[in-house]
Amino acid sequence: MRTGLLSAQIDCGERRQADRPGPATTREMARPEDILAGIDLFREVAPAQRMQIARQVHLRRCAAGQLVVAHHDPDRDVYFVIEGRVRVTLFSEAGREIAFRDLGAGETFGELAAIDRQPRSANVVALADTLLGSLDPDLFLGAALHHPPLGEALLRKLTGLVRSLSERVYEFGLPVPVRIGRELVRLARRGMISEMAARI
Repeated sequence: MRTGLLSAQIDCGERRQADRPGPATTREMARPEDILAGIDLFREVAPAQRMQIARQVHLRRCAAGQLVVAHHDPDRDVYFVIEGRVRVTLFSEAGREIAFRDLGAGETFGELAAIDRQPRSANVVALADTLLGSLDPDLFLGAALHHPPLGEALLRKLTGLVRSLSERVYEFGLPVPVRIGRELVRLARRGMISEMAARI
């Protein structure tokens, strides 16, 4: 039986088993609705509604380098990054790692598996010590249907994903130097920008 947000913590290396006790971070001690307020998809949801959703959320702590979800994994939970950073990757037949994107605090992953009920389409690995929240797929979809701000935010995110993939397909036909330049610009936009410079 599942319990509430701050009472069930799972280690990425031993998923679905009780986590060994460890020091709670500031974010772990925050009110559940406050944690969800920092997640992009839930930002516009009313506080009372966020509290209802938060009661169904589970925390997971992952060490740097740990696998969060595996390609073809049947698990369909939706995850959101509370602290830390993760990378979405696949491996080619030759064993080369292909990194799709990095996700930081406030971002989510796993929505596709929740929606189409198919296995995971990629691996997700923690790049640093990371605190994640997870939500059962049926509960997530139910919340998206009953809370329009969440449903609209989900649609905007999926639309952005389609646009991004369309742009990537177009770039396959460009010369390699141009593709590298466009990728550097993308990384710079997602990096830390200060004093007319971007940290990638």
